[in-house]
Amino acid sequence: MKVQRLTQPIKVDPYYQNKPCGAAGIVIPKAHFTTGVANTDLLYYVKTFREESGTLAYASYCPQANTFGLASGRPTVAFMNINLKHLDEDLKSKDPMLLAKWIFICIHEVTHSFVFSPNYFDKFLLEPNPVKKINGKPAVVAPSVVKLGKEHFGCSTLTSLPLEDEGGDGTMGAHWERKAFGNELMTGSQMYDSVFSKFTFAMFTASGWYKMNDYMAGTLTWGYNEKCDFLSYACPTTSQEFCKVDGSHCSYDYTGSGYCSSSDDLSDKCKYWDSYSNTHCSFPDADAQTLFKNAGGSFGPTARCFETDVAKAARYSGVTSLCLDSYCDFKNGVQIKFKVAGTEYACTTSTKSVTIPNKGTVQCPDVLRFCFSPSACPNSCTGRGVCRLGTCNCYAGFSGSDCSVSK
Repeated sequence: MKVQRLTQPIKVDPYYQNKPCGAAGIVIPKAHFTTGVANTDLLYYVKTFREESGTLAYASYCPQANTFGLASGRPTVAFMNINLKHLDEDLKSKDPMLLAKWIFICIHEVTHSFVFSPNYFDKFLLEPNPVKKINGKPAVVAPSVVKLGKEHFGCSTLTSLPLEDEGGDGTMGAHWERKAFGNELMTGSQMYDSVFSKFTFAMFTASGWYKMNDYMAGTLTWGYNEKCDFLSYACPTTSQEFCKVDGSHCSYDYTGSGYCSSSDDLSDKCKYWDSYSNTHCSFPDADAQTLFKNAGGSFGPTARCFETDVAKAARYSGVTSLCLDSYCDFKNGVQIKFKVAGTEYACTTSTKSVTIPNKGTVQCPDVLRFCFSPSACPNSCTGRGVCRLGTCNCYAGFSGSDCSVSK
């Protein structure tokens, strides 16, 4: 990301000498009013609190009277407040899934501070007034963002993209609509494998304050080519993301065996396939590890969920999905290669199922959703990079096959 550089130190508005900034009560250091901070384009304060609420973190900005030479409303002083109760609990668990979650949470909150907030929408320069009420509900109407929506959802008549219409004041109108955007980073509550997608990148660009490196945008598969009905406020009946029936099924991103979830308060009461925490293919619990191994499956950074009945051959009745070691082969088109009991098999875009001798049948996943979601890379790049054709492109400061190594 590039931003117009400041040519003078940031001296915080003297208004905050007598009043802390924002709901977090940020107390500004005295030196930041007098000498200021040189060689910076934004001052960012991080504070912590501890309470029993469900709030994980929140962020905003401290409005400044001084534009610091900018002909725009770009924020120059902002903050984030993190609930240590939840962070400490997750750190104690040492669960890699929960640790990666906090990376996504911090990026989410920083994005609010930078651009994705009702505080800023009326200040956008390149595409002014990007958000309007459509039939009483908040929606993005910025032309460049709507164009992306037409291409992504396969809806040529699209004129707006829905923002969240549920939740409290800090959620409604300040996030992408969960039902339409699923695991996009800027939906209103955290989901595993959050995607910092081209839609949020486009909001940065539409502001006129930033220039984005679009290559580093993650690929959002949720809702891809689901057509216009997917964006209506009724629950989709034929989409691959949503469900109606109870029972076990691979999650929407194939990260593990899941269930038809009804626990999401932001999905307009539409149920979708969400994974159980104990059967995540990369980090299953001990019982799930035993089941996977005995049934010819696998677990670890390259394991994904498949619909299959092969577990019945190992006398696991009722098990209809299983984690298998797999990868996507991009050399000749796109193929999904997977192993059952050590033997490799393949699914192509035209293959519906593969017969496993003396064991059963494996149903072939949707190749696009399987091979272009974050979980197509080892450990989903640990929240520290972008998955591209099965390989992690790590953010600056990280390396390794799953971006887990700090430089």
